[in-house]
Amino acid sequence: MVQQSSMRLELTVGPTIEPLTLEEAKSQLIVSTTADDTLITSLITVARRKVEQDTGLQLITATYNGFLDAFPCGRGEIRIPIYPVAGLNEIHYVDLNGDSQTIVKEDVQLEEFARPAIIVPLSGESWPSTKAETLRAVTVDFDAGYGDAASNVPGDLIHAIKLVLTHLYEHRGDDDAPEFRSSAYEALIGPYKSMEYR
Repeated sequence: MVQQSSMRLELTVGPTIEPLTLEEAKSQLIVSTTADDTLITSLITVARRKVEQDTGLQLITATYNGFLDAFPCGRGEIRIPIYPVAGLNEIHYVDLNGDSQTIVKEDVQLEEFARPAIIVPLSGESWPSTKAETLRAVTVDFDAGYGDAASNVPGDLIHAIKLVLTHLYEHRGDDDAPEFRSSAYEALIGPYKSMEYR
């Protein structure tokens, strides 16, 4: 077993809604017609993803697989690089014989309020050994996000999405659109960044 390498993330079940409705977006953009509804809907998603990328957050609940090539040594921490973690589902791993095994959430400890969230074995237990030189030998299945409703998302982040959306819409169709820069945006998302995103 080795020290944990960086966890690679794969989104398996995306959010079912956006934190901003079409009506709210059109109000922000002062648009009253339906001609650009499809475009605006797609830009909401783009704006939300930018805020998530810039902060390391998941806004609306989604499900991820996090991949490691081995467990950490002994009782070492598994660190989840996206925040907030809403819950652990299962951990799957490839054992020394090459067989797939499952660790249920009741057999580990999750500190979901830490950033990054950490997972460790129960007291007195250690992580099992995995098949050597096996990529993605460990798969951590977990949920992340503030909740299933837009009302769960902090208001500052909703306002940040609106700023990005406004920029994107104002420069729609521009071949040489300027890069989005906003001190107001940085002030809104700053408190939500982890140190690695600062």
